[in-house]
Amino acid sequence: MGTQPHPLEGIAVLVVDDDPDARYLLQRLLGHLGAFVMTAASVPDALSLLGRVRPDVVVTDILMPHHDGIELMREIAQGPHDGLPVIALTAFSDVMGDEIAEAGFSAVLQKPTDMWVLAGTIVRLVMKRGR
Repeated sequence: MGTQPHPLEGIAVLVVDDDPDARYLLQRLLGHLGAFVMTAASVPDALSLLGRVRPDVVVTDILMPHHDGIELMREIAQGPHDGLPVIALTAFSDVMGDEIAEAGFSAVLQKPTDMWVLAGTIVRLVMKRGR
């Protein structure tokens, strides 16, 4: 028996999603691939967490009540975390495509997404940033 690959070993990921099942699933799957995963249930929670920790990448849902992933992206781009890679996960890229494209995400992946595609995107963005 060989060991399982851990392509995200040592990478800190902040997952932002208002759906507790989606957060749990991403936390488990990314953690299984070796990532240290933090979660936030809303944009204010994510911004609060970003005031205390420095993840290597953020993975956020787009459609959330009150504040959405686009607002989170704008806050990150305007604040002390400018340059932090942010990946958007959305089932609505066809409806919100222009707004998502203009927000400046590092990558946009369609929900549901393959975990290996997400992991590869995370690795690529972290390496591009020079970690």
